[in-house]
Amino acid sequence: MIKNLEVLYEELSTEYYHFFSHQNNPEHTITAEHPQYGLCAFTLVDLVHHVVNHGTYHRGNISAMLHQQGERGVPTDYVYFAMK
Repeated sequence: MIKNLEVLYEELSTEYYHFFSHQNNPEHTITAEHPQYGLCAFTLVDLVHHVVNHGTYHRGNISAMLHQQGERGVPTDYVYFAMK
């Protein structure tokens, strides 16, 4: 299962890399349909902030689940991942 997650992560990482490597304006606006708020406009910078913050949210969830199972928590700060 972990190996499958690693493969999916690498694929997603590659997709993000290709998408952002072809962008030259971080303030470019993208329109997307949100299930609760309808049609919304976001800049690329907004989307990057969202992805990073959302990842932090889920890392916190995973760490809390580990604690509930009696395991040690794991670092959840983005800086930890950026420095690896």
